[in-house]
Amino acid sequence: KTRRAQRTAGKSNRRVGLLAAVSVIIVLAAISGWYFGFYRPTQDRRSRLGTPVAAPMSRTETAGPPAATVPPSVLEANEIPDGSILGITEVKVSEMPDLEAETKILLRIRIKKIPNVVFDHTKAKIQVFFYDAVDDRDIKLTDADVNYQWLTPHDWLEANPAILDISYVRPKNGTSSKSHRKYLGYIARVYYDDKLQDTRAGPTKLSSLFPAPSQRTVAAAEAQPTPSGPKVTSNAVYEGTIHATNDRSTNVPLAITIGSDLKSGTMTQSGRRGDVVVKFTGVWDETTLHAITDEVVSEPKGINWEPESFTLRFADDSKSAAYECVADGKTYIADLSAQSAPAVKAAPIYKGTIRAQGEKGSGTPLTISFAADRKSGTMTQTSKSGDTVVRFNGIWDGDTLRAVTNEVISKPNNVQWKPESFTLHFAEDGKRGSYECNSERRIYTAELSPP
Repeated sequence: KTRRAQRTAGKSNRRVGLLAAVSVIIVLAAISGWYFGFYRPTQDRRSRLGTPVAAPMSRTETAGPPAATVPPSVLEANEIPDGSILGITEVKVSEMPDLEAETKILLRIRIKKIPNVVFDHTKAKIQVFFYDAVDDRDIKLTDADVNYQWLTPHDWLEANPAILDISYVRPKNGTSSKSHRKYLGYIARVYYDDKLQDTRAGPTKLSSLFPAPSQRTVAAAEAQPTPSGPKVTSNAVYEGTIHATNDRSTNVPLAITIGSDLKSGTMTQSGRRGDVVVKFTGVWDETTLHAITDEVVSEPKGINWEPESFTLRFADDSKSAAYECVADGKTYIADLSAQSAPAVKAAPIYKGTIRAQGEKGSGTPLTISFAADRKSGTMTQTSKSGDTVVRFNGIWDGDTLRAVTNEVISKPNNVQWKPESFTLHFAEDGKRGSYECNSERRIYTAELSPP
């Protein structure tokens, strides 16, 4: 089962975790409001409009007057700035009615290219940052849901200007923040070949409060305080299991590996079809990394992954972290812990007998065979019809391995196998263990020991 499990039959081919690249990657709202991506048909895999750009470090500023209801506004600029290839010629902001949202804002941007110039659309990058007034006192990057949609082709061959819609949605009671937030404004920037082409902001003061890196002087940059953050180390691995808030019926193994730059890395989510591995990049806000996934490193056949945004909140000692992702109207969370070698001296093979809790009888013989990494392997369940052998992959949480089955290696013709998640709990010396699986409202257990 996957993190986004229990969907309708028409959506059964949804992702284990990350979904395939869409036609454009845009850095959107760097605080939990970067581009939110969900399932899209694989035919959307067209040429990219660049890759995510690291956003400037967020800062907290005095907000001044409280944010108010957003009046419709249009910011027009007919001319592309001198020396630029791309320019933002219009930004239209509208508040949209939505009974399920506290606030819904639509930002429509027109981006124009100068004519008769050698142009590579893959070098174009677009950043949009939404800002909130927090407790009518501070200005911070938003934690609302952010999504986008191109209204025209975006290679600037068929349409010029290209038109992009970005939505800001704050669900009613939809965020975990205890602070009261209101929409304040936006900053939109266009880059070409990593050079800033044009900027628009509403209100305009946001542009001066949060300038683009290329707009800052060396003196101003040196004058800014170094942001505090956890003592995260490169190549550190954090593992845990993802579940929906207030729903632990489905657990999906998750592994986060931090890269050498401490703001990028890989995410691995394990599901019934296998592991999906994607790269991510992020921006630090004190002890929180706000990240967006981009390149798919590997994915099982039949699984498509589309970018998602998520946050990692680290403890000061960096020994633990909390993962959070809002998707499809649900909040998915995971408690993560820094990993070293498993504390348990697990044996290569364990055997036992599965029985439903409270029942006695012959039960179902069970064999757990570990691979060399001691967190994956095969599970064999024996019935009168023969052996069913499936692969599993898991994540250690202390002396407990939380695992999910995926590929079926072999099974009798008359046996139907449904993927399952289960836990294996071991004594420290590895001489005893226990199996537990919650399936169809029944709990199945087995006492395990090496043969």
